[in-house]
Parts: sequence; structure tokens; C-alpha cells
Amino acid sequence: MVGRGDVGAQLKPALGRGEVSCIGATTDDEYRRYIEPDRALERRFRPIAVEEMSPEETRVVLAAHRDLLSKLRGVEIPDEVLDWLVAFAADFLRNRSFPDKAVDLLEQCVATAVMDGTPRVDLEQARRVAQEMVGMPVDLEARLGDLEKRIAESALLGAEEAEDLLDRLAITMRGLDLRPARPNVVVLLAGAAAEVGEELAEGMAQALLGDAKRVVEIDFGQFDHDEDVNTLLGAPPAYIGFEEHLPLHDLARMPWSALVCKNVDGCHPQVLEILAQALADGYFTERSGKRIYLSDALVVLTAPSGAAAKAPPGIYPPGRGGSTPEGPASLEKLLGPRLVEQVDVVSMEGLTRVAERQGWVERTLLPGLSDQYREKGLALEWAPSFLSWVREQQRAHPSRVLLTRLVERHLGDALIPHLPGPGVRGRARVEAQDGALRVVGGDGSKPAEEPREEAGRGRKRRSER
Repeated sequence: MVGRGDVGAQLKPALGRGEVSCIGATTDDEYRRYIEPDRALERRFRPIAVEEMSPEETRVVLAAHRDLLSKLRGVEIPDEVLDWLVAFAADFLRNRSFPDKAVDLLEQCVATAVMDGTPRVDLEQARRVAQEMVGMPVDLEARLGDLEKRIAESALLGAEEAEDLLDRLAITMRGLDLRPARPNVVVLLAGAAAEVGEELAEGMAQALLGDAKRVVEIDFGQFDHDEDVNTLLGAPPAYIGFEEHLPLHDLARMPWSALVCKNVDGCHPQVLEILAQALADGYFTERSGKRIYLSDALVVLTAPSGAAAKAPPGIYPPGRGGSTPEGPASLEKLLGPRLVEQVDVVSMEGLTRVAERQGWVERTLLPGLSDQYREKGLALEWAPSFLSWVREQQRAHPSRVLLTRLVERHLGDALIPHLPGPGVRGRARVEAQDGALRVVGGDGSKPAEEPREEAGRGRKRRSER
């Protein structure tokens, strides 16, 4: 196969002597990547920029394509559907260009009608297909209710912070906010609350967008030098690294997603300023000039070192930042006032309330462990002494991450010797005695009782989530 450089070397003499004529079509990115670096090849072409079509021009293209599809597939598409598709594409597919994005929506609508056996695409069908295509929540009220339930059961936020989040999403997810270019919500988890950032993002993605995998994660703590701006936004054209994949490209591919910006308190001030500007404008700008929009994203910022910071006034809604510990430094000093003023919801307490900790352990941690061991053939029952042991560990380890690892390790040490063989089912009761865990039942010892109904209900709740 002839390489790209070989083709250019063979073309340049013929183009220079006028022996051949060549008309090519490419994107701006490909032109900068493949043509611009070869100056001798570049000067033999005359670039002609083709601008993106306007919505009005796209509407004409869509009408012509509609007529072709109607004859080919026997599906009728009224004019009002075309008008709505153009408007929807303009508002919610900002990372793509006209007319391609509107044509794609039209073709998806027709394909769905053919698959369902319906001879006509009405406005309701078009709305459903378009929303599912981009990952928008179709039944928003039900999805917000699901999110509220997830947050409460897993104790991801305090009651006030959860209410702030749901109130904000009820406005922005319906397109009723005054600054629609901004993300749908920006949540700042500082101090102890930072450890639930990924879990909160996955919960929002699952509840609102239908898939917990619609999460894009970027560790801003690695951008601790000014030159790391290139790692975030890409290198300038013709520089090393210009062609590399960026984490932000995942957001461009999946704009309806939850973006987790981890450890924002550890990045370089210049990177922090870029993040603040992106949240204010609603987009990052790559070094190539391409914009990556945040307007459809759910943004979660984590700042683990913000435990001693004090929440500033002006957090949306006013005066509802949650109770925060006093400290020598404010969030403005830690993260800068420009970033803080873009935040909609602040949580700093983490899983510190006793009732929340116990509820999370009983509803999430222990049922999850029960499910894992049941899959290995071992049904578990938690003795009161074991639950008391867990509460003691909670007091000593308020971090849910550390608590989870500690319980997993101690349970694993105690239970692995009692795992039944392939195809065999067993039962075991986990107790605690003198600070150590003890297993009754399981592999050949005294059989344990059936797991209590309460534990079964806990497992049912978790499977429903």
C-alpha cells in the first residue's frame, strides 16, 4: 500500500507541471492534519471553504430528501415534522453540522416507522425517536423520581442538596433555563463528599439518560503544569500530539452524558481558568478551533481538599449550599471565584450523618455483598453482632470508600474458606466476636438459618434500582 507521504510526493510534480487536475473534498480537521504539514503539497491546492448550511437551507434539503424517502419506503412525513427536526437538531446536536444532523434524524424516523409498520411519521413519533437517539430523558418526571430514590437510598447527598439538584434539573432538562448554553447542572462535591462523585454521576446517568455507562471521567489532578493544557485541549496544529485522542472527544461523541471532573483542586490555575470559562460559555475550545459543547451534560466536580473550605454565598439556589464546616480557606480561594459562581449545587458533608451512614450500609453495601456471594453459591445472614461490628467500623472510618474496602477485606478473609464447590449451594451466618468475624455454617459446619426476610427485601430493592 502506498503511504500518504508517497502519494503526495507523486502528485506534487504532476500538479506543479499542470499535467493533472485534482479536486478533493475533506474536513477542516483532516486538512490541518494531512495537507498543511506538507507545505509543498498545500501550495498546489486552493482551499475553498464550504460553510455549514443555515436551518432555512437545511429545511429545503430535508424536504427533497423526504420526498425521496416517501417514494422509496412508502412512509409519509408531514411538513411540521421537518420543521421540528430542524429546530431539534439546531438546539440539541450542537456538536454536529447541518444538513447532516437533520438528515440523520429524518432517516432514523423513517427507519423506525418502517420497522413498526406505520405509514406515517407524526410529531410525537419524531420526538420520541429524536430524544432516544441523542439520549434525552423521554419521561422526565418519572426519571427525576427515580433519581430522587437513588440519591436517598444511597445517601449520595444530603436532603437539602438533593432537593437543590432535583429543582435545578426540573428546570434545565425541560429547556426552561435562561442560559441554555450552560450544562444542565454543575455539582461541586468538596471534602468528604468528593468520594461519591463517580457514584453520583453514574446514578444521574442511569436515572436520567437510561445508561450508567454514559459517564465521561477526566482527572484534572494530572493537569498540574501549564503545559498540561495541551493534554486537555490538544496540541496546536502541526505539533506533536495534535492527532491524539482526548478525553473530551468522548464528550463530543456522547454529549448527553455525565461529565466527572475529578480533583479540580489539584490542577494548574490556568487549567482551572479554562474549566471555569467552559462552564460559563457551555463549551471547551480545542486548540484546533473545534468546540466541544457542555450544554447537554451533567457536570460533577470533585475537590477532596475542600474539607476545610466554607461555601460562599450566591450558590444556586441562594443560601442553600448545605451546612458546611468553618475553615481558614473559602471555596473561592481554593477554586477561584469564576469557577465557584458557575456551581449550582454544593455538597461538603459527605456521608457523615449517622442515619445516612446506617441507611446506606443496610440498603446498599450489605445487600450488594449478599448478591455477590449468592452468585458464588453462598447465601448469607448478618448476625446482630456483625451489624454492631460494622457500626463500630463506621465510627472509625467515616469514608464510605474506606469502609467498603475494609468490610470487603474482612468478609473475604472469613468467607472464602466457606465457599461451596461448583454446583453446590450453601448458607452461612456471619457473626462478630471480640472484634473478629466468625462464620457459622457454610462448608461442612453447622448450617446457618435461612436469610431473614428483611435482607431479602433489601436485595429486592437493590435489584429494582
